[in-house]
Amino acid sequence: MKQSNPKLHVINKTNAAQLSQHGQFATNAQAALPLLSMIGQAQLSIEDLLWQLSRQFLEQLLVLSAQSVAGTKHPGRHASDVRWHGSQSGVVAIGHPHFAVLARVDGTKGYHDVLRHPEGRYVPGLVLFRWDAPLFFANAEIFRERVHRAVRLATTPTRRVVVASDAITDVDVTAADTLTTLHGELRQQGIELWFAGMKGPVKDRLQHYGTLDLIGHGIFCPTVGQAVNVYRAAYRVDWKDWDEV
Repeated sequence: MKQSNPKLHVINKTNAAQLSQHGQFATNAQAALPLLSMIGQAQLSIEDLLWQLSRQFLEQLLVLSAQSVAGTKHPGRHASDVRWHGSQSGVVAIGHPHFAVLARVDGTKGYHDVLRHPEGRYVPGLVLFRWDAPLFFANAEIFRERVHRAVRLATTPTRRVVVASDAITDVDVTAADTLTTLHGELRQQGIELWFAGMKGPVKDRLQHYGTLDLIGHGIFCPTVGQAVNVYRAAYRVDWKDWDEV
């Protein structure tokens, strides 16, 4: 009698450990793509799935996703960087999103990238750091390193770092742990970590992870401008904006 191959099925949280028993998931990321397409209807949550699967497997999935967006990878491109240069002239920067240190430009509303506006004025003791991507396991350490670098390169000793968070549309548990680590490292240097423009659902995630109990609840401002004003009031900084009389 012909023996039929066992069929895969969408599992629930109570038997999530069965994922590790399927050898094709360990060696072939493409085998899991049908599973991911059904994940919206599955009882297994995204976070539970990520917990079960290895970082190497997830990086394979990211590369497959990048290929579907940007086209086949060009020959000769460096393969270790989490960045995909596609044959369709597309580039998917998975692990290295854009970031910027911000400064005030006289005669212009808002705060702007100092690389584009080197004439911008810094607020003494304040680092305004903008991150233009969701925070997750593939870029969380890069985020942490870039914040530390911005502090090291600041023109005055830093009292507070404000992360402009408008573009941070999501944060996973790995990134939440990284925020906790960064908060502790900055605090050891006498530096506060604040956020401006962070969306409600992202704050809800941090609350769910327990991160806010560790880094603080009263560290959010709706805009970068208000974050600057709160900082100036707290430290009585001798600095005037261009539009102040």
